[in-house]
Amino acid sequence: MPTLNDLVEAENPEPELNAEILPADARLSFTAPVSMLLEMFARAASVSPAKEIVPGTAHALLEVQQTSVQQAAHVRLTATDGDQTVSVVMDQVTVHMDGAALLPARRVLDILKQAPTSTARLEVISSALTIRSGRAMWTVQLPVGEELIGRMDVSGI
Repeated sequence: MPTLNDLVEAENPEPELNAEILPADARLSFTAPVSMLLEMFARAASVSPAKEIVPGTAHALLEVQQTSVQQAAHVRLTATDGDQTVSVVMDQVTVHMDGAALLPARRVLDILKQAPTSTARLEVISSALTIRSGRAMWTVQLPVGEELIGRMDVSGI
């Protein structure tokens, strides 16, 4: 039985034109003030350990949502060290694409400290986070697929 890739290749003989199918939950895009992002990621980094002892604690869960016209767009960042959990919500954002991703909170915080302008755009597509501020751009590789470790369930906290 042919796979989806086999069908795409059969239809298009030029392999560089083959579409890459990305997972729906690994895409997001939003713009926000750098000062608010710094505060948000600083709080998440405060519980993210420098050296991961408990699996799943080095990354923070970023959720971007624009549910309806009546409800304001918001971004939620949740981090835990296995003992303490921090969940921060920011609503002064412009959402370009809803989604969720696991981000290294300390690394993103270090990048945001270098932002040359007062706003930044964060985008996750597949396994890369792109942070843009003015003419500066940083790319951070993110864990995907088998690299993802089990996250603690913090929904009841």
